Amino acid sequence: MCTLCRCSHTLRAMPTKKKDSYAIAVGERLAAARKAVVPAMTQSKAAELLSKSLGKHITAATISGYESGHRLPHVFLVNALCSIYGTLTPAYVFHFDNAAETMQESNLLKYFRSADARDKRNITNLALHALNGLYPKSTDSE
Repeated sequence: MCTLCRCSHTLRAMPTKKKDSYAIAVGERLAAARKAVVPAMTQSKAAELLSKSLGKHITAATISGYESGHRLPHVFLVNALCSIYGTLTPAYVFHFDNAAETMQESNLLKYFRSADARDKRNITNLALHALNGLYPKSTDSE
C-alpha cells in the first residue's frame, strides 16, 4: 500500500475492513463537494458522469461506498470527481493540505503563473488595491 495516498495502486478502490477515520473524512469531503454542485447532484448522476469520464461502468453504490468511508477511492477517481464537481482539489480531499484550495483558487494561480510580466504586475496591483479596501491602513500613531 502506498503510504502517501493510501491506495494499493490497482484499478480497484481500497476496501476497508471497518471504516477508519481517514476514509470517513475523505468520504465526507467528497459528499460535501457533490452536494455543493448547483443544481444539486445525486450519487446516480455523479456515477453516470464518472462512468463517461473514465470509460468504465461506475454505480451509485460505488459513490455511496466512497462517501460513507467503506471504500477509499484511488487518486485517479478522486481527480475525475474533482473535475466533475469543479469545487475542490484532490489534495484537499486526501488531506494533503490544511487549507481548502478551491478550483477557483487553483485556476487563478494557474492563470497568474502563465501571465507575462506586465499582466502579473496588473494582477498584483489589482489584488493589492482590493485588499487595501478590505484592510485599510491604520492611522494610529505609535
